[in-house]
Amino acid sequence: MLLGDTIKLRPASIDDVEYLYRLRNDEGTQKHLLSRPRPNTSEKVEDWYSKKTNDSDSVFFVVCDLNEANLFGYIQITGMDLISGYGYLGICLDSSSRGIGIGAEAIKLIEEYVKKVFDLRKIILEVLVYNESAIKLYRKIGYQEVGVYQRHYYYANEHHDVMVMEKFI
Repeated sequence: MLLGDTIKLRPASIDDVEYLYRLRNDEGTQKHLLSRPRPNTSEKVEDWYSKKTNDSDSVFFVVCDLNEANLFGYIQITGMDLISGYGYLGICLDSSSRGIGIGAEAIKLIEEYVKKVFDLRKIILEVLVYNESAIKLYRKIGYQEVGVYQRHYYYANEHHDVMVMEKFI
């Protein structure tokens, strides 16, 4: 469990599947995650949860308030390469939890954790170029653009550009 000033990152549990089901079925949220929005049954989400929490090359936390009364989303570092020292950031917050500092605090907590526990030195992320609020946040907390995949992500009959950003931690 990782404690911040206003939030906590804790391991996901099977009890979180109902909440994760809502996030996994929110089309707008899934699009911003560069995921393929599709209907997910409870069983599919439970299978996804199981894979996420059992992947040895990843860490996965639920983002919640300090009392664990309110869930805000989840955060993960995937594809960790422990020899080269990097991993890929993924963060998903429900719409009511965006733009109020929760994302920045969650990212700081997970960066500190993977640096201390796994000796990672760099975090990489991908973001849609038109997701200006996310890019603004990432820049504010030290991520830098390293390139753009042109017409990379296909959604709604259109290809979208995807920015790649990184931060040495």
